[in-house]
Formats: sequence, C-alpha cells, structure tokens
Amino acid sequence: MNFKPTISKFLRKSGLITLFDKAFFWVQKFKNSAINRKFINSHPEIVTPPAYFVYETYRMNYEEYYFDGLNTAKELTAKIEKYKQPLTKLRLLDWGCGPGRITRHFPMLIPESHI
Repeated sequence: MNFKPTISKFLRKSGLITLFDKAFFWVQKFKNSAINRKFINSHPEIVTPPAYFVYETYRMNYEEYYFDGLNTAKELTAKIEKYKQPLTKLRLLDWGCGPGRITRHFPMLIPESHI
C-alpha cells in the first residue's frame, strides 16, 4: 500500500509541508554532498543554480541535473533541426525556464543563436 498520498495530505492540512520539505532538502544536500563536491571540482567551468533549485528537480545531484539537461537539449535540438537547416542564428524563448536545466545548453548546441 502506498502511504505517500496520505502522508502528503496530512502534512498539507496540518501546515507542516514547508517544514518537512526544508528538512528533506537538508537531508538530500548532506547525502549528496560528496558526489556534488566531486562534480564541482571536476567541472569548475559549470555554474550551478542555487541548491534548492537542483533539489526540486534532481534531489540535489548536480551531475544528473547537468547531464540530463544536456541530453534533453540535444534531443530537442535534433527535433528542431528537422525543420530548420542549417541550425544556426535561431531565436528561442523559454518562458518560465526555472533554473535553465535545458536552456543553458542551447548556446553551445545552436551556434550564433539568441536564447
């Protein structure tokens, strides 16, 4: 039996959801601190968004956050390429892109584009 919806409903009704979410954020931040430190040290050129943004999408794993965004950007670029040849000088608007997990990769993938 899945108790997650019941627990979530209780936390929301009791007003404890924010407190629980913050606690879970710190647990995930601590749990992933070694792997994230290794990623940052191996890729000093990569600017990461605030930790809470990564937590909301990838439970505080910078490597998964970054490379999954890159792979998704490559998939989208391949789809756009079917309709626009050559794939340069493109104008893209991403309204509400959050921490830019996917959008951040387009300048590298689509030369001379405006994002």
